[in-house]
Amino acid sequence: MPQGYVGADRNLADESYDGEQLANGTLVGGLGQLHDRQVGTEPFTESAFRWVGWRRSLTGHWLDIKFIFNELRNFTSVQLHCAHFNRKSVAIFSAAQLFFVQDQEHEHHQPLEYSPSGEISSGRGVRWIVIPVQHQTAKILHIRLFFASEWLLISEIEFDS
Repeated sequence: MPQGYVGADRNLADESYDGEQLANGTLVGGLGQLHDRQVGTEPFTESAFRWVGWRRSLTGHWLDIKFIFNELRNFTSVQLHCAHFNRKSVAIFSAAQLFFVQDQEHEHHQPLEYSPSGEISSGRGVRWIVIPVQHQTAKILHIRLFFASEWLLISEIEFDS
């Protein structure tokens, strides 16, 4: 996945990532804030440390996050802890595509698609978005999130498997 945004006005990078950051800013081979069991609160307080954020104008229309597990897993849900503040141009993703890959030699099959339409329209704040995946098996989980606004902020991603 690409490293989070760092600018003069805010730092939304994953400062605890323990893998490698490639020259193009892609994070590979490790874990960080998105899987540390620490969820963020209000992201516009003094410290937004618990949040990793991306800007659509710099990232593109979607964000790709890939998890590679040690063994094949049977997933029942994927949960993302997201921020939603329309006045700050921060919104939950408009749609998600989840690709479940058995091994690195097989390309992606048809993705599971999810749209959090009810969660987007309801107010502001931070919340868990639960994506039911109905016993999909994979060793590699590729999550593609489509921007609904200028900013996408995530503090945690969890899996039920």
